Amino acid sequence: MDATFWDVPETEEGLQHVLSGLAECRATGDQVQLEHGLLKLSYLVKWVRSDTDAPPFARGHELALQAVQAFRQTDSQLGLVKALVAASALADPESREAMLSEAEGLAEALGDANSIGSVLAARARAMALVNRVDAAALHRRALEIFRRTDNKLGMSQCLFALAICDGEPAEKETLALEAAEINRELKDFAQASRCMCIALMNAEEIRPLRELEELAQQMLKDAHTAGNRTLEKGAYDALARIAIANNNVEEANQYIRWAKMLEEADGRTPRERWEDDVAFTKMMIATAKQEGSKDAIKMFEDELKRLKRSKPRK
Repeated sequence: MDATFWDVPETEEGLQHVLSGLAECRATGDQVQLEHGLLKLSYLVKWVRSDTDAPPFARGHELALQAVQAFRQTDSQLGLVKALVAASALADPESREAMLSEAEGLAEALGDANSIGSVLAARARAMALVNRVDAAALHRRALEIFRRTDNKLGMSQCLFALAICDGEPAEKETLALEAAEINRELKDFAQASRCMCIALMNAEEIRPLRELEELAQQMLKDAHTAGNRTLEKGAYDALARIAIANNNVEEANQYIRWAKMLEEADGRTPRERWEDDVAFTKMMIATAKQEGSKDAIKMFEDELKRLKRSKPRK
């Protein structure tokens, strides 16, 4: 087993592969691979499903903290920077600052440009709810570093973040499309599909919906390649709206039927999906309150009210 063992798709199969690998690491006492596995699992549980009863993002934070401790035990400083950055995402403001300060100090001592860029990007993400202008500036600084080092993953993450910041829709669409292309190079088709979704959202602000089928079809293609049913459903929803805009009622109904089939194929009840949405929204409210962002608090509280009004019966 080496580091490439953990390069898995964002699917249930990928999750099971990582869980199996972690069990083997624990059985054999392979601490070095264990830390990499924990870090990978901390990402997968957020986007595939939690491997415990804990909500996905809470479980992801828990695993990232475990990865921090594991990297400390092996004194792997590059790995520790990655784990601190991952764990900082959902930490309270004081803990987050401590984690990022430690990560920054390690990165500068190592003289590792990619690690320095990753800390800048993490600070930008933490700032995004409070000061989008300064957050965008930090993302651009990190992006410059990643372009110099040809760090494709870092580039894609910064481009995606800039595509959802304040700015002109045309520019943000271009950024999202570049991020999608890079993610295809990285074989991360799920993230490519998310990028296409952002490109589509920005395009809707400046072009008629009926002209955007190509973007939605690419979103669907990436989602299908990734085997991600949630993203596929989102693409079908978008294609249905576009078909309606083009007066193609029969085509729209077909897309709606396919979207409904995908929604029901995961074996989860509407109530279970609703409960996950509520948990996530409450987590975002708590984060916004920690950051003191009144606009974000109102936005997520309004969304929580909407969710409560639409609670499924079972």
